Amino acid sequence: MNILDVKNRSIDHLTETIWWNKGLTKLNEDTISNYDEFIRNLVQVKGPYLEKVQPPKFSNQSWPDYCERHGIQEEVQSAIRDVVFGGGDGRLYRHQGKAVGSILDSVHGDTDDDMIITVPTATGKTECFVIPALDTAISNQQEREFPRQIKSLIIYPQKALETDQLDRLVKYTYEINKQRTGTEEVKIGIYDGDTPRGQYKITGGQNVRGLECPECGQKLGWDQDSGTMVCTNTDEHRRPVEIDFLELTRDDIEENGADILLTNPEALEFRFFSSDSRDLVNSDLLDLVIFDEAHVWNGNGGKAISQFISRLKNRYSSTMVLASATIANPGEFASDLLNRPEHDISHIDFEAGNVETSVRSGGNLISLDVLSPQDGFRILRAIEEENPDKAELMELVECSEEEIDATLDLLLRLGYLDKEHNTTPHAEDLLEEIKGRDAIEENELQSVFNEVLKFREQIAEKLVNQIPQISEIFQQFGEENFIEVERLLEEIFSDVDQEKQFETLTNLLEWCKLGGVLYDRYHYFIKPYVNFYYCPDCQSMFTERVSESGRNNHSLREVRFCSNCHTPYYEDRGEEYAIAEPCSCSNRSYTEPPMQTTTFLSYFLSQLGRDMKEFGAGKVLVFSNRRGDAEGVGSLMMKLDYSLESERMMISLLDENQDQFYSASNLREDLYEKLKESYVKQPYTYLEDETLSQGLFSQLGGLANPLNKGNHRKLWDAGIISVRPESENNEINLLANEVVKILAFKPHTDLDQSNSIKIDSLRSKLSNSVPTYFDSAPDLDAKLDEALSVLEQADIVSRERERSGDEVVTVLTLRRNFLELTVQREVRICEFCYSGWPFWERSYCPDCGEHTVGVDRNSFDQENFEGEEYTLDHWGKVVLGHGVDPLVSAVHKAGIKTDTRNKIEEGFGANPPKINVVSATNTLELGIDIGTLDCIAGLGIPPTKTSYVQRAGRTGRSLDRSSMVFTVARPHNAVDNFYFEDIENRFLNASSKPVQINHLNYDILKTQVMSEVLTYLNLRDLDYGRFERFETGQDIDEVINDVYDGVEALLDTVDDHRGAIEEHLKEAFEADREDLDQALEDLFDSPSEVKQRVLRRLFKFYTTFRALEKETGQGAKGLRRRRVIQEEILQELEREVGYLPMLLSSAGMISQYRSTDDSVALFREKESEEDGQVHLSYESKSVSQALRESYPEAMDTYGGVDYEVKSAQVSRDEIFSTSVCTNQSCILPYNEYPDLKICPLCEEDLEEISVHEYLGAVLKSSRSRKRTRPLIMRGVDF
Repeated sequence: MNILDVKNRSIDHLTETIWWNKGLTKLNEDTISNYDEFIRNLVQVKGPYLEKVQPPKFSNQSWPDYCERHGIQEEVQSAIRDVVFGGGDGRLYRHQGKAVGSILDSVHGDTDDDMIITVPTATGKTECFVIPALDTAISNQQEREFPRQIKSLIIYPQKALETDQLDRLVKYTYEINKQRTGTEEVKIGIYDGDTPRGQYKITGGQNVRGLECPECGQKLGWDQDSGTMVCTNTDEHRRPVEIDFLELTRDDIEENGADILLTNPEALEFRFFSSDSRDLVNSDLLDLVIFDEAHVWNGNGGKAISQFISRLKNRYSSTMVLASATIANPGEFASDLLNRPEHDISHIDFEAGNVETSVRSGGNLISLDVLSPQDGFRILRAIEEENPDKAELMELVECSEEEIDATLDLLLRLGYLDKEHNTTPHAEDLLEEIKGRDAIEENELQSVFNEVLKFREQIAEKLVNQIPQISEIFQQFGEENFIEVERLLEEIFSDVDQEKQFETLTNLLEWCKLGGVLYDRYHYFIKPYVNFYYCPDCQSMFTERVSESGRNNHSLREVRFCSNCHTPYYEDRGEEYAIAEPCSCSNRSYTEPPMQTTTFLSYFLSQLGRDMKEFGAGKVLVFSNRRGDAEGVGSLMMKLDYSLESERMMISLLDENQDQFYSASNLREDLYEKLKESYVKQPYTYLEDETLSQGLFSQLGGLANPLNKGNHRKLWDAGIISVRPESENNEINLLANEVVKILAFKPHTDLDQSNSIKIDSLRSKLSNSVPTYFDSAPDLDAKLDEALSVLEQADIVSRERERSGDEVVTVLTLRRNFLELTVQREVRICEFCYSGWPFWERSYCPDCGEHTVGVDRNSFDQENFEGEEYTLDHWGKVVLGHGVDPLVSAVHKAGIKTDTRNKIEEGFGANPPKINVVSATNTLELGIDIGTLDCIAGLGIPPTKTSYVQRAGRTGRSLDRSSMVFTVARPHNAVDNFYFEDIENRFLNASSKPVQINHLNYDILKTQVMSEVLTYLNLRDLDYGRFERFETGQDIDEVINDVYDGVEALLDTVDDHRGAIEEHLKEAFEADREDLDQALEDLFDSPSEVKQRVLRRLFKFYTTFRALEKETGQGAKGLRRRRVIQEEILQELEREVGYLPMLLSSAGMISQYRSTDDSVALFREKESEEDGQVHLSYESKSVSQALRESYPEAMDTYGGVDYEVKSAQVSRDEIFSTSVCTNQSCILPYNEYPDLKICPLCEEDLEEISVHEYLGAVLKSSRSRKRTRPLIMRGVDF
């Protein structure tokens, strides 16, 4: 895969899409003086930048020797040997060896050190703590009275990461338990929000957590009889493989415990609150607690975790381990998080490379005509077997003599050939391994060198010491981790032909990858145009507005384009002027030149995703900094790409059935089935998520309709599909086709039957659609009658007489069941309005009268229209120039159903993938192994360098291909623009920012104190049953009264045990003692914050109920509606109010480990199935989600349904006021500057805007986007 070719194809596709969709077709070198520069600047590209990615150093000891030295259990030694080293005796990485040994020493009491591990992604970080956790599970199981006590906690920040790591842990544990009896098995569990209460919640055959069989890799299924996960792959196993050491339900974990428990902070916290877990929590004697991806715990969340760790250490004498990607201040960060001095914390850091790369190698430069490893080892094998001459080698690998000479010289320097060009014993040993695996034909050379260390180490040493250009690459990197490839090529390969420079670099890096010297991950940064600006003085166009001095005193005017014919216009002093000739379009409307960055990225992904299917692993992972952007990219990919692919499928079906009767109705049915197969059944099999599945089926149903105006009208307008000709006279066929288009896309809206029109109206609409034809055809009425007669004879159109008011009119109706369509590959295209005309043989357009040209679509190697950058038969090229190639997209975000998330991860991780493009927030950013992923795309430059490195680390784990990272900078974002101007120095090679913890947040201490108080009362069973749970299946007033009484009981219990609680808290929060008394007073003394916050939550339910009750109408129907509403409210009550810790969490009163939102009530309009009247339905959403849905210009899309705000409610009194820039020409319009009067960017006066409390909104389904001025809504407090 040549990454330059992939980039160029995607950028060319993107540029052409912008050129067409934004109406740039009338621009050319005659009208714009800098036309070529302008087109290039539509998409600005920086890169590629090569990242210095090196493997870790290996330990000096073999795995058996290491295990003997550290006393590792035999079962663990065997399991690691089989899973990690493929049954051989490999070596750990050096940082793994140090970490495992240090953790075991601390756990066994030899030291008292905690630890922080900071190593890059894909360098075996997980094994650093999993090996000691497994060893501890066995050794301490033999020593403890209660063998089921939890011995190790592995705490992850995200559920997706938990699930990913669980599968890896299952493989190790399976190998261990094959050597142990049932009562001695090591047990592992997972406890989070997706863990079901009991086994009754799991259905037979269900694949829980995406788990795979450790033997064959097939998905495991739940066996209800045994209550275990089972693999029933009879082709691989004589009997089912049973995974009986997994605890997958809360009941099982609470009853049986687990040796190793995977969880997250919130779930672990709630485990401490549960009376069902009380006995087990009290018996836990944790030896080891690991916080993986610890760098995410910064700011307020870091302070909360720090205090949570203090609480854990007060309860358990555990070794604490932090594992993280590389961070700038590991010692300081670990000290803050663990509340220990730095000298008591061991730091395990990454050591790169297994050969010395800092010293220049001696010897002569190698010729840079060297071939790839694949061809190099084919040559070496041929020399060993046949000793061919040079001409035969040239024929074998189809290359030049210079390339053969260069490759033979390389093989000599690597020690594979002697001076007489005979193979050496080392080469023969290597070739035996290669032949045994058929590695050349199967493209498995990399795995040979990865798994046999002696081959890897030998080639690494030779590459660095014998090939001066490789040493020079490291010299060019210096202390930096990124270098621009163009600069690297100029410095090292200046004597190589420019077109061959990158190929030379690629081949050298392929050899480097075999030895683990340097891997090839490339980074691109892309920025879309801002707008279109024209200078009438010099007839130049630009894509950004800059100061006049920056454009040599150009006077720039904003350009807009006629939406009908693309003629460009600009405005000067209130007057409108055309660039070149003005158009004659009546009722002219204009396209909006700016493009949303989400749309820009979606167009880019459409081509990039297909290139990855052809040249790469077939998938692209897309990251967005904001959830709304992730949703937007995913939804647009489904909307734009699914529509395009449905049209290609439509063409394919019409071609397949051209020799038989095949109606539009038949086409619709077959296309719908094909779409469901491609976009639902294959990627998901079955979706339990009704919202998503119904949305997808609805969307696909619309796409299956060939007469769908919103999706497929362009196929008719471009003349790609038409009515099958029924007449020998093409003029009649043309008119018949126009009649069907009007009936399909412009019918009468006041008639009862769809696709119907009055015949008089038909004549009127025809006169608007093909006026030039009518002007030249005085016998129009006669020809129209003939065309209608042809359509009626074919049963395509029916004619009926109907009464309309005081008159009887003739109504024509389209009959889809008899309408046959055909694909048109020879048409005439208008050079002005771009309409496509089948059945037309004249040189002028029947619509606008301008010139037409004939197009043969049987081959899209056709030349572009004269003077044009791209072909004006755009849709013909896009639809007919490519075969059917579905690109399946999905959105991965917090809050989606567990089943849906698992299926997305499973489909994306498959090889080949079932899902090709996943648009995600940071839910897939941390530590998740997606296997063969070799391409990442990002919307917006990430907020931190650490986040960018984490995202990039998801790719390149399979070394068989180059990996790429594309980042789209947002043109209206000041931070993105700042970085983009000098991306190499300001971002890529800039120092990572230290990870800091907020030590000054008193509110965080209060939530931790509340959590510890609840834990204290539960674990000591101090009247905890009086207020833990409430009955919610009763009248709402009774529920609210019961909760109120429960809160009073909680306050009384705290008061009764106040002294003991205070002493306990001083031990648990030693670092925060000075604020403890104030925290207890605020929480529990009158006026108690606990009572106030809970009452506020209860008031929300009560007022929501009353507000909805007023909308239910009167009488029996109103009463039924009230009961439905009451049931909805009580369901919400049961989820939140029925369990006091959940209610306190929703009220923000217990531990908040990440940014969380309060919830608000949203009201949606809903039409009653009974009486057809519109009522309001109730829905509770987080504030951030509610705000997103309350912005019409940022509508929320899920499952293909858009919502816009009909009305929003805010508080009457303002919270505060702020200053905002309302100048839409500013780089950052509507940005907030609280303490300024003048915008620092555009120097315009700022406008003072009041900020109010957001209360709720009424939403309605929408299919259109309306532009309104955005509101600023902040400081929400409920």
